[in-house]
Amino acid sequence: MAQSKVVGIVAWCLVGILVIGVVVVALVGQQQAGRASALGEALLQVGSAVGVEDLDPGAVKDPEAVAAMQESITAAIQQTRMQLATATDDLTAAQTDAAGAQAEVTTLTQRVSDQTAQSESLSNELAAKSDELTAAQAELAQAREEAAAAAEEAADKVDRLEKTIDRLKEEQKAREAELAGLQEELAELQAAAAAAEPPMTAEDAAAAGMMAGDDAAIEEAMAVEDAAVAEPEAASDMPPAEPEMDLQEGEVIGMSRMFSNIRYAEDGTLTLRLLDGQMLVYENVPSAAVAKLTGAGDRLDMTYKFNIQGEFESTPPDNVVIRKYYQWNRRNQAGGEVRYVAPESPNVPDEPETEASEPEEAAE
Repeated sequence: MAQSKVVGIVAWCLVGILVIGVVVVALVGQQQAGRASALGEALLQVGSAVGVEDLDPGAVKDPEAVAAMQESITAAIQQTRMQLATATDDLTAAQTDAAGAQAEVTTLTQRVSDQTAQSESLSNELAAKSDELTAAQAELAQAREEAAAAAEEAADKVDRLEKTIDRLKEEQKAREAELAGLQEELAELQAAAAAAEPPMTAEDAAAAGMMAGDDAAIEEAMAVEDAAVAEPEAASDMPPAEPEMDLQEGEVIGMSRMFSNIRYAEDGTLTLRLLDGQMLVYENVPSAAVAKLTGAGDRLDMTYKFNIQGEFESTPPDNVVIRKYYQWNRRNQAGGEVRYVAPESPNVPDEPETEASEPEEAAE
């Protein structure tokens, strides 16, 4: 805008110069020498202003010279106009370029602003990630400390475990040595028992066959015993005792192929009910033997064979009852749960009261 104003001022100056030239020519033509001289001087100044250097100051009095001077000045003015027009065009092009450059600068400024905002956002995210990384590093350091402590504790446990294993190995070696000695003693006892044991009776063979589930062995043993027993079953002088017994009373203590119910009284009486309904009543049976019988679980029949049968007096005789049961079992193949009814108060026939009072006397 400032350059446009300058061009306008220069144009008006040139117009003024032309007017002055016309006026000078007119005044010269009218023989107004005084005023023409002054205007000639002004024309010389205008020519100097427009760049006409070969003007003769003394020619201002000659009308022809003034006309020539005017033409020179006019030509100079026209050339200046052309230069001004060219400059104006250049200025317009420059303004257009400047406007485009300004628009590009505005675009670049907006782009820089966007990039600045994005950079700030990325900086904030980077700061947050840095905080997270710091927290993660702290957690990692803590985890490493905990892992080191756990590894140390595990090493201590492994050390203690190794020591325990070594101690158990030593104990195992000692027990193996002790077991070897016990096996040697057992072998000696078995050899001695084999030398002193009478041959197995048919009843024993039948019991062993029943425990093993060998029906053929049971039948063979019973056939031998039936042939060997001369007295009839009815020849027993003692009638079978059948005390009352609730079949659903008591707790289940195991499985048996001989018994369904067991009852033990405070006076040491042991009552057994067989699966065929027969009853056996043993007198003065110690509680330790009953505990061994009732705690045998599924080996109750074998425990009875070697710890109760023939060891205590029974009514009726247990050999007769057991023989009859084997004959019945060959036809029925029975088996099931065993229920046990314990005494209401503990029976201690194996521990006299004098023994219980000894600690008190010793304490006194």
